Amino acid sequence: MKMVAQTLGVSRSNLYERQSGSTKPRRSYYKAQDAALLPRIERLVVERPTYGSRRITAVLNRELRTESLARHLLEWRCYPRGVLPRRS
Repeated sequence: MKMVAQTLGVSRSNLYERQSGSTKPRRSYYKAQDAALLPRIERLVVERPTYGSRRITAVLNRELRTESLARHLLEWRCYPRGVLPRRS
């Protein structure tokens, strides 16, 4: 078993657990917020086909940060200081 674990590059305990069937299979990953981000990610990938996942993430985070700052600036201009509407 040791040689098999070394060949596969995994721990022996992992092989024993898989062999005994005590591990549960993983479920598919899904978050509701991902559905809103997916079209934006797809747009960025089409616009920048040579970018990898890290650069796409950086561009997306930059866009989201800019939108957040713009939203806060709009609230700051529309409402007097200290009188912001309550968020639900």
